[in-house]
Amino acid sequence: MSNKIENQFLSLERSFQRLKDNYKKDPHIEDYVYSFFQDCFHFKNYVINSGLIDKNDVNDFIELNTDMKICRDICNGSKHCINNNPSIDRDIHKNINKRNYKIIKPITEEKHYCFIHGKNIPALDALELAENCCLLWKTFLIKNKLL
Repeated sequence: MSNKIENQFLSLERSFQRLKDNYKKDPHIEDYVYSFFQDCFHFKNYVINSGLIDKNDVNDFIELNTDMKICRDICNGSKHCINNNPSIDRDIHKNINKRNYKIIKPITEEKHYCFIHGKNIPALDALELAENCCLLWKTFLIKNKLL
């Protein structure tokens, strides 16, 4: 078990908790969404750089999980504006500033939802996708005795 990986994973879980705590409350929920998916995808670099697991095992984990590939596309699209090598859908974009991910926030009274959708994927609730990604990382870390 690596305390450094465990501490970094706890930081990822706190990022998810901030998203969850502000979901349906904050009219700028997409800020929390992008922040979480950037933290979530870049966690892979931390795990790889720990030297405790082979880089190919981590990359295979990402490639074998559709939710993690969507996470990668959200991260790269929101961070770099253009996603030249999308995993899932080249046409997905954020509807604000014409970035690569289209995030739709229907506002119903005081609730602010965030959905991610693209040509090749159905509409996904951002909070559910984030929770799935956290669970996938946790399962991967436990399976590889890193947690």
